[in-house]
Amino acid sequence: MAICIIGGREAEDALCLLRKLNAAGYAARDLSGVAPGDFLLVNVDEGGTKNLLEGAVAKIITYGFNGKSCVTASSVTQALYATIICCVQRGLPTLRGNLLEEQEFSVTVADSVLSIYSVLAAVTAALISDVGADKISGVVL
Repeated sequence: MAICIIGGREAEDALCLLRKLNAAGYAARDLSGVAPGDFLLVNVDEGGTKNLLEGAVAKIITYGFNGKSCVTASSVTQALYATIICCVQRGLPTLRGNLLEEQEFSVTVADSVLSIYSVLAAVTAALISDVGADKISGVVL
């Protein structure tokens, strides 16, 4: 099993952030390389996502500002660093077979060029990789 983040630049930026959290994944622009049993992370705020996911054989986990996303940003504050309050909306399976419970925690982002979607993708992938929210909150991305 692996974690695949669908997208272009957003997915590549998320993979860089994942390295800071000692987690791994891969990026793809379509479903051609996604294996059954993989976790597929998808930004549901992007148009065309529904069509992309038809026939997916992976475990789909969504992120975005959409209230129906599995992981959302409930608050974003801009100052010297950005602070994002991440919210896990429902229980999610992890790579090790654990159940990630609903929770809220803050993430600090120092790089003003990063999109919030890249941060949400990285945080979601780290959580699915069994990196705890306390460790994620302790790292400046």
